Amino acid sequence: MSVFLNEARAMQEELSRIRREIHKKPEVGMDLPITTAFVMEQLEKHGIKAERIIDSGISAVIEGGKPGKTLLLRADMDALPLAEESGEEFASEFPGKNHGCGHDMHATALIGAAILLNKYKDQLHGRVKLMWQPGEEIFAGAKAMIAAGIMENPAPDAALDLHVDASSPVGVLNYTKGAFTTSADNFLIKIKGTGSHGSTPESSIDPL
Repeated sequence: MSVFLNEARAMQEELSRIRREIHKKPEVGMDLPITTAFVMEQLEKHGIKAERIIDSGISAVIEGGKPGKTLLLRADMDALPLAEESGEEFASEFPGKNHGCGHDMHATALIGAAILLNKYKDQLHGRVKLMWQPGEEIFAGAKAMIAAGIMENPAPDAALDLHVDASSPVGVLNYTKGAFTTSADNFLIKIKGTGSHGSTPESSIDPL
């Protein structure tokens, strides 16, 4: 494990460069042509065969040298429709778009994991399936990739992902069983009232 960790630390400069390149060119929603091409280019540099299973959704499989189960690792890579005002030299080059939710780091972390797992694949039991997803912010990317077959051939026995947290110290990983953080959802409420004559308001039901 210490050798693996040391190799990960040695990749810091390369991964920082990758993350900043993704950060400079944020794309929103389901159409991420620049980001998708860049991620695939990084994988190909390290001999990792990847494919698009939807226009901006990437899948790759690292086959281990020993029998075992299939683990899926997933990262999102879409940005937010927000202007960036950080002033950083690697700030967004696209007006009104910004990697303000950390998906540039998620995509980069999975690239780093892919590189290391591929390097040590002969020692790996089973296989690791990798998934780079668009459209997380609009609740569409995962559904599209599942419909395209990301959960098949091979079907994963378990799936993992993570989310960066600026409030936690570097190197700290937080986890728990069940729900962990907040989310947004939509719901519909139907309220039906009953009318009455103005002289008998007590016989009505006021929907307000």
